[in-house]
Amino acid sequence: MKIKASDFFLSDNQQFSIVGGILSKIKQSRALLLRFFKGQLLIQFFNLLNGFLLLRWLDIEEQAIFSLSFGMQSLINQLSDLGFSGSIIALAGRDYDNKQILGQIIKSAKYFRKLLFFGSVTVGLILVPVFTKTKFSNPYVLWLNLIPILAAVYWEANLSIYGTPLIIHKDMKKYYKPQIVVAIFKLFINYLLFLSHHISSFSILILNALAMLYIGNEYKKYSDKYYQKDVAFEKTKDKMFKYILPLIPSLIFNAFFAQIQVFIISLFGKVRNIAEVAALGKLSQIFMLLGAFNMMIVEPMIAKSNHAELFKRYMLICVMAFSIAGLLTLSSYLFPGIYLLALGSKYAALSKQLIWVIGAAALAFVQGTLWTMHSARKWVFWWGSAFYILMIVCCQVLGITMFDISTTMGVLQLSFLTAVGILIVQISIGVVGFRKDGYEFSIS
Repeated sequence: MKIKASDFFLSDNQQFSIVGGILSKIKQSRALLLRFFKGQLLIQFFNLLNGFLLLRWLDIEEQAIFSLSFGMQSLINQLSDLGFSGSIIALAGRDYDNKQILGQIIKSAKYFRKLLFFGSVTVGLILVPVFTKTKFSNPYVLWLNLIPILAAVYWEANLSIYGTPLIIHKDMKKYYKPQIVVAIFKLFINYLLFLSHHISSFSILILNALAMLYIGNEYKKYSDKYYQKDVAFEKTKDKMFKYILPLIPSLIFNAFFAQIQVFIISLFGKVRNIAEVAALGKLSQIFMLLGAFNMMIVEPMIAKSNHAELFKRYMLICVMAFSIAGLLTLSSYLFPGIYLLALGSKYAALSKQLIWVIGAAALAFVQGTLWTMHSARKWVFWWGSAFYILMIVCCQVLGITMFDISTTMGVLQLSFLTAVGILIVQISIGVVGFRKDGYEFSIS
């Protein structure tokens, strides 16, 4: 299929045709979208409320300890998965209704997840001594926090793997119900702990771990009817490994990079800087609803798109992503007080740092949208991983020479610069991916 430059500038009739098609798709998917937004908005509301209240309930040091601990948990969790759970939708593709095939894919993901968990534990045991050098009043608190961190990572496997069949089959009610129950429960318990003066990073991490256990078990129970359990999976396991293999270097690298803000400021800054970076980072959660939309709606839609539909759908989603990112970044510049109000009085003086946080989060959302579509089409290349790592390293080195990374502002500027570099990588992968699928670009 040849893509001409004129395809980017549609005639009035073509515009009406595409808009009509989009409205038709929205009408057909109205019930699904309503369930998605209803469930996701409720979860986002309670999770954001809980997160912003914790900024008020925890003192500066306890907030810093929790942020560093949660960063370690996120790192260990990513290393224990390395994209195997996330590959289920792409590998199932149009065979998602085949219970035997889906069962083979799920069993393969479970195999790799269990295998990787034990290696990720080692990473946790290495990281804790590194960060005990941070000037906390209790240097042993990170060792205590490691217990719920590892429990949460182990239990999250069921959540990641067994939630996928519910997404594929659009069973939104059963996907969202456990999460909403947990979000309300966590908010209530944290409030009681605050009133009794027992709230701490350790108590929050314990609650998070128990939440993973509950949601994972519920997903496992609900998804039983969508896949076959007793299946041979050796061939599928090999297929999954070959699919993920080119991504492994970038996924390992990205697991560390995702926490780079908190880790850098923990090593070079002060305890207050850790809390400030973490507090501002919570504002980037406004993009979580959009990120969830990518996983729930965009990825299955792109994975199932035929050759004729793909390019127009891809470009439409790109335009929407860039527009949303631009508007939200502009709003942080025009109305910073609205964002800072959510953080509370402890962080009210961070207006200059705000736009860098929202700008970097906006770029991360756009490149995340591109990555969602690329992985759904299996546009996975060895050179892409190498380019990704090289770009980040170059941006980090350049940023370290340009910015003062012992300050909150310097770390945020470094993150923004790196987000620009990653976006360039994803755009490059998209161009090569379309060529791989037989599309040709022409300026005529």
